[in-house]
Amino acid sequence: SDGIVMEGQLNGLEKSNFVRHEDCPDCGSSDARSLYDDGHYFCYSCQTHTPAEPGSQGDEGAAGPLADQDKAVGQGLLEGTFQAIPARGLSEETCRKFGYLVTTHKNQPVQVATFRDKSGRPAAQKIRTADKRFSILGDAKGMTLFGSHLWNKGKILTICEGEIDAMSASQVQGHKWATVSLPNGAASAAKAIRDNYEYIAGFETVVLMFDQDEVGLRAAEAAAAVLPVGKAKIASLPCKD
Repeated sequence: SDGIVMEGQLNGLEKSNFVRHEDCPDCGSSDARSLYDDGHYFCYSCQTHTPAEPGSQGDEGAAGPLADQDKAVGQGLLEGTFQAIPARGLSEETCRKFGYLVTTHKNQPVQVATFRDKSGRPAAQKIRTADKRFSILGDAKGMTLFGSHLWNKGKILTICEGEIDAMSASQVQGHKWATVSLPNGAASAAKAIRDNYEYIAGFETVVLMFDQDEVGLRAAEAAAAVLPVGKAKIASLPCKD
């Protein structure tokens, strides 16, 4: 049929950027259908290719990581490269998926997490130095949960304290389940839940996977209290961080 991808179309897939996995209406797979930033879909289970609609750009106009980087620079945000982070076991694919950059800022190497607003557009960046100092560049008030643009609803949402925590947890599970992090750490957990309540409500269960120290546990309890009874679960991990 016209939906089956041909060799020439495969070349086109290589030139666009992955946005997220979705259910496939053709074969019923729960996650084999991929949305790309030019608006087209391709199912790796049944091989069905769905061309982009005229004027579309993946996910209601939200661009993929590379196109978003260009937009971000126009807003005064930093540009950089997507690289693996061996010290944390993070692959280049994971960093690219989440929009986590490596670059130089004020003459020193930094890692940069790009946060989106509720429309899915780059709003601000959290800059992390080698000695673990953080700063925010851009519209801090527009920051949503890091990684929330990759999933919009589902069965399980895991919320971590930090960006690297979220990327690590997502990578371990093959990016199958929605995994995000707080914009401003454990201290702002309850506020972040309230600010993103509509988004969080799209998931059946919310797992709060914070650090296993006193601050993290208190923050998890405060965040759980904001959600309906029975919706939140607090993860118990064997190590502190």
